[in-house]
Amino acid sequence: MYQFTEPSDAIQLLRWNKELPSASAADPLGLNLRVSARLANELLHCITSITPRARYYSFFPWAFEDYRESEHGTPKDRGRIPGVLARERAMVLGAVLHHDGRPCEGGALGGSDPASTLAKGKKKSYDLLAWRHLKAAEGQFGAAYKGSLINLGIFKTDSDEVDEEATVDTAELDESVQAIEIIELSSLGQRLAQAFAQSVRRTKYVSEGWAQKKLVDADVLKQFGSRAGLCEIGGKSASDRDVLRSMFFARDGFRATGSHGRRRMSLLLVLECIGQAQALGVSFDNSVFSDICYFGETLAGEEKPKPVAITLPQKLSDVTERWRAYHSHNYLAVALQSFLVALARILRDRPGGIARADLLSQFSSPAITARFKELFGRDLPGEFFDLTPRDMLAFAGVTLPKSLDGGSGGILALPIASPFSERNLESDLIDGEANDAAGRPSMRQGMATTACCSGSRAASTSTSWICCASARFRRATRRRAGASWSWRRRSAS
Repeated sequence: MYQFTEPSDAIQLLRWNKELPSASAADPLGLNLRVSARLANELLHCITSITPRARYYSFFPWAFEDYRESEHGTPKDRGRIPGVLARERAMVLGAVLHHDGRPCEGGALGGSDPASTLAKGKKKSYDLLAWRHLKAAEGQFGAAYKGSLINLGIFKTDSDEVDEEATVDTAELDESVQAIEIIELSSLGQRLAQAFAQSVRRTKYVSEGWAQKKLVDADVLKQFGSRAGLCEIGGKSASDRDVLRSMFFARDGFRATGSHGRRRMSLLLVLECIGQAQALGVSFDNSVFSDICYFGETLAGEEKPKPVAITLPQKLSDVTERWRAYHSHNYLAVALQSFLVALARILRDRPGGIARADLLSQFSSPAITARFKELFGRDLPGEFFDLTPRDMLAFAGVTLPKSLDGGSGGILALPIASPFSERNLESDLIDGEANDAAGRPSMRQGMATTACCSGSRAASTSTSWICCASARFRRATRRRAGASWSWRRRSAS
């Protein structure tokens, strides 16, 4: 037996390969980093996790156009980006002042928290160039919305398609996208700018040229916020609402081919699901949308919810299959990340590593068998580690054909209420099963059910969709106080 008394650079017991790009603590396996952007660009093109506020899509074109018309080339010209920033800060601070120091209801504009703090001082006027509402040099435009607006064809640029998703490290657009210089609006951008201008043209901030002044009175900002804010888009004075609707639904001259058309169908699918859920008295959320797309069912009723089949129009069948692949990846990601959580818990207090035999011994078969019966009320048909995925699926009530490429091509599906359905297995894992040393049956059952059933479910779609299937908004796992792992769902907002 060898024993080292001193560390030596001459002896290498382990050599690491080149480090891969980092994912994040919320996405430890990189499932979102390497997969989700592909599906995001197809199903909700130009609507991303960092662009949830529709009003910005018309505000920024207006800000650029208002700067060009009223400030560019004048003695008070501050430059294009500082001019747009001043207008953005006026919108954010004005909306907070309009709501008596609080952000807009149902959501907040970027920088609303600093604006709320600033509003507490109850000043008579504000220097919007001196106040910095966000760290990003170009505000929300450069940090989040520039990529989506370019891809929608709102600006005249040399780039028709750019990366519109946030980078993992910064939660902002990639530096290469932020570096693209924006000078002129396209005809589509002009439509948005003119529509927003109609919404705010009677405010003093616009009609009296306050956008060019160093100090802006609080009452001027408050009035501007009452027309330009986030929640004001629902009012009668919001002339830009109809144009924004046309843009998102890819009609009336806005880009409608390829991914833009799929965005339209995705939005129509969401509206259809909302209508059907409302008819059943079900409050629509991300979970209900997932159930309808993946299972073709939803649970209705308060005390004892019962499954109700949902029939969608034939025209929505293609986009529904694509969203089914999306949710297949969700379920598979939870199972895989749960397994990583289990391994991490075993290794956490063993900085020197652990022998393979000792690692496997942590997955005690008797404990797993007992836990399985506790969870599902049934005995396993054999030793857990001797069972194949086909055995596990058969035990759950799913009979596989000899080849998934053969047979009738029908959908292999477990009912939504089945204890072995992907929905219930995910709930078990998120509710803490991944932290239990004997909680491995849920992980394995989840992986087997999702991998086999989703492959058949999406068989009518291109098989590449299974490879590209992704959870756009999933941020599945996180550390809590350095002691245990917990889960959270993130809705597609």
